[in-house]
Amino acid sequence: MAWVIGIGISLALLFAFPRQFGIALVVLVTLIGGIFIYLKVDDKAKEGVEIRVTYDKAKCNQDKYPLFVEIYNGSRSTINGISYVITAHRPGHSNNIADYNVIDSDAILNQKDSHMYCVLLPNFNPYLGDSSSPEALVWGVEYIYPRFQ
Repeated sequence: MAWVIGIGISLALLFAFPRQFGIALVVLVTLIGGIFIYLKVDDKAKEGVEIRVTYDKAKCNQDKYPLFVEIYNGSRSTINGISYVITAHRPGHSNNIADYNVIDSDAILNQKDSHMYCVLLPNFNPYLGDSSSPEALVWGVEYIYPRFQ
């Protein structure tokens, strides 16, 4: 019902102040269109960025940092840094048992570059499932936020 009132007010303003209303409408449509295009371009750039996380003590060669992280820049732009959150799921389950922890990398990655390093295990939420064997968990990432040059 509120949209009907909004349309009524808009029509009243259009007839009372046609020139000012037209200018305001053009500015509003341009602003909304610009924001939409910016967000679409930003999403398209993020599509080429890949992060893989695996539990691999052999590659990491340390008990303290057993998670192997590989960041690949498949976008067309240089990345000045990237933030992401590591997830851990028990096989066959949908709950992320890793506590929310943002990891920030300041590695500069040109197009087609990759960066590899090892990180600590995240803290686990004991109410969501057993984390006693991290090698059996399915590791992943979410909330990937690259910072482009």
